[in-house]
Amino acid sequence: MAGVLIRERDIKRLGLTSKQREELKKMAEERHRDPLPPPPNGSISISEASRRYNIPQPTISRWVRKGFIIVIQDTGWAKYIGQEQMAELAANYARDPGRGKWTIKKVADENRNNNR
Repeated sequence: MAGVLIRERDIKRLGLTSKQREELKKMAEERHRDPLPPPPNGSISISEASRRYNIPQPTISRWVRKGFIIVIQDTGWAKYIGQEQMAELAANYARDPGRGKWTIKKVADENRNNNR
């Protein structure tokens, strides 16, 4: 049963002994994770950026993987990226979403050339 989330009403249907029910409840309590630490200043999580800029989360994750966006902190549960950098890419993406990857690659290349 490890790794399976079960609702309270489903536990009753399984016909478990009281000891098995207690073990199951204990396992569920242990699975709760600690709250996330606050994001570093000037950063935003990938999921929050997705909601804020209306860009699919897999798209932003792909930009991170390709190096278009730098990860500021990776907590294991969430990756935090630069908010200004994300806002700039989102603005460029919004101008031409049909050619998103070409637009973003062009902006990222311009940023790299300017930083040299």
